[in-house]
Amino acid sequence: RISPSIFERMDPALKRTARGFDRLSGIYDGLVRLVYGGSLQNAQLALLPELREAESVLIIGGGTGWFLEAVLRNCPRARVTYVELSGKMLARSQARIGPEARERVEWVQGTLWDLEAGRRFDAICTMFYLDLFDGEILEQHVSRLGEMMNDSGQWLVCDFYKVESGWMRPASRALIWIMYRFFRSLTGIGARDLAYFPDNLTAVDLEQAYEQTLYGRMIRAQLYSRKV
Repeated sequence: RISPSIFERMDPALKRTARGFDRLSGIYDGLVRLVYGGSLQNAQLALLPELREAESVLIIGGGTGWFLEAVLRNCPRARVTYVELSGKMLARSQARIGPEARERVEWVQGTLWDLEAGRRFDAICTMFYLDLFDGEILEQHVSRLGEMMNDSGQWLVCDFYKVESGWMRPASRALIWIMYRFFRSLTGIGARDLAYFPDNLTAVDLEQAYEQTLYGRMIRAQLYSRKV
């Protein structure tokens, strides 16, 4: 559960979101597998080897901790800052990690804005996180995360996209419509529809280095670095 001190300083919207993801924590991974099979996990692994040399990693919106396990295995020198709003999601993440690996993780129960200004990381990982926001709020998150990248840093983004052609065009739109109604009703997330993230990332002087697509191009793993 969220500790009282953290919970009390949240605004009402964040409290609702935290409670919603607490309720989902026990079924989240199973729900993902039911709808998308292994596509979400495969997307998170697809470009992870590119981060192998990172010594400092920020995972924001970490969920149940599956991806954290993969990062700790793949990045043997990395210390990880793990930020998650939901207390139950955070507890599940901690339970997945052995005592030795746990020493490499800084656990932050809260949001991006709870990290002190001036922090810098070799790698930033947003796994199906940017889709929680749109408009000005999305711009603020991308701008803040961009400031936290080292000059030679990398940003690994895995998220959903609306497919623009073929049979997946209507299918992707239907799935996205359902997802947003589900998560808005249960967690109160602010976004009403899926934004097009590359525009926000290029606006903070980042460029895409690699991309892999899955699930008919609806799920994409992308690696960004600073423009040269």
